[in-house]
Amino acid sequence: MGMARKLPIVCLLVGMATAAVAQNQALIDSLRIELGDAEGKQRYDILSRLAWEYRFAYPDSTIQIARQAYALGEKLKLTSLAQLINYEGVALNYTGDRIAASEAYQRPLDLATSQRDTIQIGHSNNNLGHLFFDQGLLARSYDHLLKAESAFISTRDSSGIAYALQSLANLFRLQKDHAKSEQYHSRALKIREKLGNMRDIMSAHVQLGPLYQEANDFESSTSQFRMAERYGNQIHDEINLADVKIYLAQNYLATPQQLQQAEQLAKEGFDVIDQLNNTLLLPRAHLMLGQILFKQQRWPEARHHFDTALLIARQRKDIVNQMEAHEGLWLISKELKQSKEELQHLNSYLLLKDSLLDLDLARQAERAEFQTEIQKKERENQLLKEQEARNNQLIASQRMERTILMIIIGSLGIITFIIWLNAKRRRETNKQLALQNKKLSDLNHEKDTLMSIVAHDLKSPLNRVHGLATILELEGGLTDNQKNYTRLLKASARGGLDMITDLLDVHALEDSQDNSHPHSFQPDTWLKERLSILAPTAVAKSIAIVTTTAFHGPITSDPIYLSRILDNIVSNAIKFSPKGSSVHVTGRSTPQEIQLMVKDQGPGFADQDKPFLYQKFRKLSARPTANESSNGLGLAIVKTLVDRLNGTIELITSTKGSEFIVRIPLA
Repeated sequence: MGMARKLPIVCLLVGMATAAVAQNQALIDSLRIELGDAEGKQRYDILSRLAWEYRFAYPDSTIQIARQAYALGEKLKLTSLAQLINYEGVALNYTGDRIAASEAYQRPLDLATSQRDTIQIGHSNNNLGHLFFDQGLLARSYDHLLKAESAFISTRDSSGIAYALQSLANLFRLQKDHAKSEQYHSRALKIREKLGNMRDIMSAHVQLGPLYQEANDFESSTSQFRMAERYGNQIHDEINLADVKIYLAQNYLATPQQLQQAEQLAKEGFDVIDQLNNTLLLPRAHLMLGQILFKQQRWPEARHHFDTALLIARQRKDIVNQMEAHEGLWLISKELKQSKEELQHLNSYLLLKDSLLDLDLARQAERAEFQTEIQKKERENQLLKEQEARNNQLIASQRMERTILMIIIGSLGIITFIIWLNAKRRRETNKQLALQNKKLSDLNHEKDTLMSIVAHDLKSPLNRVHGLATILELEGGLTDNQKNYTRLLKASARGGLDMITDLLDVHALEDSQDNSHPHSFQPDTWLKERLSILAPTAVAKSIAIVTTTAFHGPITSDPIYLSRILDNIVSNAIKFSPKGSSVHVTGRSTPQEIQLMVKDQGPGFADQDKPFLYQKFRKLSARPTANESSNGLGLAIVKTLVDRLNGTIELITSTKGSEFIVRIPLA
């Protein structure tokens, strides 16, 4: 059964996030007793510890207690208060309020920076890194995690270093760099073993287990989970132990000879999760039991668990677990030859799987961007270090100048010498600035080159996707749903290819010199051919293209550039015009120039859009009327080509429509 082998990394990351969702109740009870008679600094310390211990199960209590401790700390005039705001941010993150959490993390970072509290600078950056990681902003996450690691290393905070290493390991894991992820996880585990905190050691083993599981190294994975189980038994961490048993059951499920052991572990873990009603872990526990029972051909019991997992996943809006549940129900219906239920669950499974396709493609694109961003950050860090060294040298020189000026202030000859020396140094500084500008220009060129390489590399898979979808259509025998999916797949691939083509064209036009090739041609014939190519798009939206021409014989210009200009403007007019409207295209010539006018009946351009009209990737307030794709490159290409031809472009717009007027001098 395929389900056991393809638990998505999204689920694994959720599992890792919940692996610590347990609190030390005995410690909490002890702290609450101590709080009764405590005063002053002792009361502040107990409140701080309580706020931290409550963060998982009762985040609202953490927020309330952290604020009480903060108010008491201000009253006592304590300085190290940044950690309490960090606690509040962690709690807000657990409640799901990401924006408030981000603001809460930024506040202690600013406070700790002003107070030079390096440890809290590390924790704040680590928390921000986690937050951006959860939201998929990997480049920003990487930047904050590196700062956190640097801060902890500088203060020799072993616990903080372990946290930072583990966070970086999870980031590399999401990027499919399992070797580097294993390296960072192992380093974190060694540090935590030296520190001796059993809960942290258990967490480190739980992090390594799924990593080996993804690599199908079930022996190493099982070893890590067994170690986590040993520490969990010592600290009586029921919920984490239950989660570990589910992971172990998944490992044993991969081996038919260990199916009974998998069932026993899954039931033990499920009983605890069900008893505690942990809705975050329940769907996965039900799915695991369903998969085991399916392999044992115990169809009714397996169906019960898949149905329950589906119900809970729907309540939580968990697409991945819904998809897994539908897959299990589909396979059961197939085995029982229940064709109606089989088709129903298969369709639901495919729909959910299709909805995850865009997410997967976005992850692939983000991965490329992430790798580029890392290289960029490393170069920027190197430049910053060099700049910092120059600045320190300059500051030292300026201090020396002030000392010399105070000593020899009465001597005209020495003053003249100092003026000459300063002038020389300014010249050297200007040379350094010129060199720095050149380096920045080279970096910008390298960025454009990387973007072009990524765009070229993306064309081949998109072409293959489009080609495979076309083959599916030609082979026939598809259901209506499958035909619709194939059509959507082709449209998505074509949209991506068009965007890549425009992107490459923009960079090619910006990088190349003027390479237009003017020659004589008949404008009437040229205009008719271009509009005939655009006609099918207009017909699909019931838009009429009305043409008016007043050309006087052949003209001399670059027809390829003119075609790109006309195609982009008319395509935009069709894209933003309502169905059943018309687009008026007027062409005329004089002995000095050719004029092209395109007028539509769309919504027009808002005043705030006009300054950004011809900027790359700038999507304006108006939206296509039939959900067509718009990448914000069309008008940027038009403006570049018009400038190449020494022409002008003018916009006349209102809420009743827009008109672009292009004037190109004849060669």
